[in-house]
Amino acid sequence: MLSYGEKKLVALASIISYDPILLLLDEPYTNLSLKYITKINELIKRYREEGKTIVIVSHDTTYCREIVDRIIYMDAGRIVDIK
Repeated sequence: MLSYGEKKLVALASIISYDPILLLLDEPYTNLSLKYITKINELIKRYREEGKTIVIVSHDTTYCREIVDRIIYMDAGRIVDIK
């Protein structure tokens, strides 16, 4: 039986195998241990190195800061800052 983290990792790998032009991830780190956050970031990094566009939606930017080009902060549906 797969753990929650393993299921999320398999789901992401499965999606990447279709080679989408745009990868949209909504809260990919929710309820994951650091072990699986690291593995997911490794997958995302490899996909990004292929020149693919990845959009990550997250309330906590702690784990995605190292793998993104920019962070867009929003409040009430409006962009308030871009870094």
